[in-house]
This record gives sequence, structure tokens and C-alpha cells, in this order.
Amino acid sequence: MLRAIGERYELKERLGHGGMGEVWAAHDRQLDRSVAVKLFVPRCQGSARAVLERRFVREARFTARLDHPGIPIIYDQGRLDDGQLYLVMELVPGTTLCDLLKHRGRLPADHAADILAQTADALTYAHTRGVIHRDLKPSNLMLTPAGQVKVLDFGIAAALQPDPNDEALTGTHATPGTPGFMAPEQAEGQATTLSDLYSLGCVAYELLAGVPPLTAPNALMLLFRHRTEPVPPLSHHHPELPAALTDLVMRLLAKDPTDRPASAAQVRDLLSPWTARRPSPYPDQAAARTERNGPPATEVLFAAFDDETVSAELHRLDRMRRTGQPGPAHDGFRSLETVLRRDRPPTDRALITCRAGAAACLAALGEISEALDAYQALLPIQQQVFGPADPTVLDTRLEIAVLVAGTGDHRRAHQLLNDVHEETRGLLPAQDDRRRRAEQLLVRVRRLLHDQR
Repeated sequence: MLRAIGERYELKERLGHGGMGEVWAAHDRQLDRSVAVKLFVPRCQGSARAVLERRFVREARFTARLDHPGIPIIYDQGRLDDGQLYLVMELVPGTTLCDLLKHRGRLPADHAADILAQTADALTYAHTRGVIHRDLKPSNLMLTPAGQVKVLDFGIAAALQPDPNDEALTGTHATPGTPGFMAPEQAEGQATTLSDLYSLGCVAYELLAGVPPLTAPNALMLLFRHRTEPVPPLSHHHPELPAALTDLVMRLLAKDPTDRPASAAQVRDLLSPWTARRPSPYPDQAAARTERNGPPATEVLFAAFDDETVSAELHRLDRMRRTGQPGPAHDGFRSLETVLRRDRPPTDRALITCRAGAAACLAALGEISEALDAYQALLPIQQQVFGPADPTVLDTRLEIAVLVAGTGDHRRAHQLLNDVHEETRGLLPAQDDRRRRAEQLLVRVRRLLHDQR
């Protein structure tokens, strides 16, 4: 088995394989860094092999044109003495959305929106540089531990203005792409930037519903369904989602390209009400297993919690929430709240912190209405205990405004944010994080109001 590429790249661990080749984690001896090496190892011969070889070379050429944090960097490309092609690129740690969906099912609204907005931003960059991806799907989207999305595999990308010398990728009867994520016009050989938006809509639907928009027993039937049949409303699978978010996903899945949003940039901006919060974005597989197995030992109720024990438990639950486990953290907060309410008044600071933590978990899980109710019920108590200018109170008011924007009521969200902005101008220095966040959110909501006119 090949263990090195020339004298430079030492292969360490096989990360994956597919119909076109294998991907290895490797060490670049010359620059002393970790890289990913993709080897061309097709499982076919003849004309099919020639098509895949052109696709492999195309991936290097098209990806090398792009310089964006959401697109892996190409370092090198070449051919070994025996004719085998290889591609050296940035090693991207993390998990694909395909694996994430297998382990977690559907994602919280804010989490999914953040992934989609980052993907739309990468597509915006690619489209403005004349490149259409044509194969956007969960297995081609990597989520790093830092929460950054990387768009992989530009192997069947197309140029908006093709080079006359650019060899055709497929034969006249072949359609590049993946049937379950392919726009109707792409299936007919007419891919545009709006076709990538349809694929993004398919990804969005699966992230939020936990199931693909359409299924079929074979690829041909699946292509036919995407061309002819309407997608079931997203609300059938997840009725609690904000109406504006559901509407955006269904617009992306419009059969007529002119009924979709005009650009990836517009999609990114339309997602902003749910991405402003940026919940902790990376639930690893261990966290996913914890969520599936239910809440931790906070179900065990003590006769009385001393302050030190309560503080430690609140810290542990908040850490769970911030590290991508809002489900079990919410259950833990609610269990602790039940215990604290037995012998503490509503104005108890630990109880207030516990209720705020539960509300934050609901928001991260996409339960917008429940989170909004929880924050609004808590705010008067916080104001009574901490005072109107306390950072905790300002944080809650900002969260309420973001959630109101998530319901689609941008005008009310604008008023709430404007109130916070005006009040903090006289209370906080210009560089204070809360004041700056209020200003940033206000700008985003104003942009949304402008787009609605």
C-alpha cells in the first residue's frame, strides 16, 4: 500500500473514500504541517474512468481559484510516475453534516441557520468569481470544532463563463450532480447560481426537518420528483419553526428559479435574525450521544442544595449549553429549577440564573415561542433584583429582541433594539460588547425592514 507521495507527503490515516478516490490525513515533510491528500483511486475503467479523472483535475483547478475561509485551500496537485493523480489540500478537522444528521437528527433553528448562512457566504464568494458548485449536499459540508463551515468537493463545479479550452465533464446524456439535491433546471443541463440555492434549500430542509425534502426508490425517480412534485411543507415536520425561516426554505425549493431568492448573498442576509445569537455550534459525537441518552444526574433531587453546590451545578449546565448540548442542559436546568423553587423565593439569584439558562437552551433548540415566553416572564424579576442597567438585564432584553425578530416581527424587534441602543448610549462606553451587539443587531434588522419595502 502506498504510504508516501514522493519524498514530501507521508500518508498517516485514511479519512474516507468514495467512487473517485481516497482521502488521507498526511504530513508535509517539507513545510512540517498536516495536510489532506486526495488520491485518485476510481472503481471503474474506460470512459467512466476518464470522466472521473477530468473531475479530479477540475476540483484542483476550480478550488484553487477561490480564496475564502469557507473553502479548503489547495496546496499542490500532481501525478505519480505510475499515472496516479493526487491533490493536496488543507486538512479540515470536524464532521460532515451528513454524519451530524445521522447522530443528532434535525438541528436547532439557530444552529442550522448559522450553518446555512456560512454556506451561503461561501457560495456568494464562489458565484461572484464565476464558479457554480453544482453538488452541494450534507456530505460536502464540513463543520469544524470552531463552528466554521467548509464547502468541499468542487469536482463537478462549472464556470459561469467557461473557458473554450475547458474540456466537458460528462457525456451528452450525463447530468453532473446528486439527484436528491439537484434543481429541476440542473437536471435538464441548465445549471446557474440559482441551482446552487435550490441545493442549499434541500440541505436546509434536511437540517431543520431531519428528513430529505423528497425521497424515491431510485435516482431516476428522485430526479423526476424534484422536477415535477412540490416539496411537502417544512412546517409538517417542524411546526414550531419561525414562519419566516420556514418561508425562506420553501422559497429556496421553488421549481421556478425566478421564484427563489435572487442570490446567495440575499439568503445569507435573510438568515441574519437567527444567526445573530451564534449559539455554540459544534456538538461532537460524544455530546450527541449524551443528548440522545437524556439528561444527566440532575434528576436526582437533594433534600437541600447549599449555595456552593448550586453554583457548581449551574456552571456545569451552562458549560453543557455552550458546548453544543442545549437539550440535556435544558433538562438539567428545569430539574434544578424544580428543586430550587421548593424553598427559595422567585427573586433568588440562583433561581433567576437557572431560569435564564433554561430559556437560553430553548432558544438554541429553535423553540422560539417558548424561549420568548420564558425570557419575557423573567425580565421583570431581573429588573427588580438587579436594576434596569445591569448587564444581565440588558442581555435578556437583547435576547428578547432577537427572538422577536425570529418570529418575523421585524418592526417590533427594531423598536426593542432601538430602545436598548438609546439607553446603553448613556450607560456604557462605546467599546462595550453589549452596546456594540445592540448596534450590530439594529443594523441587521433595519436592513431586513428595508428589504421588505
